[in-house]
Amino acid sequence: APMHVTFHRAFDRCRDWESSLEDIISCGCERILTSGLHNTAPEGIEIIKKMVERSAGRIKIMAGSGISPLNVVEIINSTGCTEVHFSAKHIIKGGMEYQNAALCENELERAGNSYFETSEEIVKEIVTEIARETARGCK
Repeated sequence: APMHVTFHRAFDRCRDWESSLEDIISCGCERILTSGLHNTAPEGIEIIKKMVERSAGRIKIMAGSGISPLNVVEIINSTGCTEVHFSAKHIIKGGMEYQNAALCENELERAGNSYFETSEEIVKEIVTEIARETARGCK
């Protein structure tokens, strides 16, 4: 204190999430960013829900990874999270005309010197979905 600390997704690599949750709370962190011990929050939805229940308001649980306009409302309503984290990214194609496919290790390299960028449109879609749900009187 007075610094506000969010414990990063390193939490998702812990051996015993219940004990780790208590340790992080005792350290005074304000929130935990988590995908529920899975690659994405939609996959970890059940653990995230249990984390929210177990934390009982002592720390904020922020669902993150794989959040999209298509699943954000379900994640919020299914878990009880009041905060979500998302990159809203899309691929921007690079200008390379030729890329040796044998040397490409990932999607970005295969797309020819491409990169990820946050999409203003995807951010607006996610915020709109949350606002619609809020207007309906849900979480």
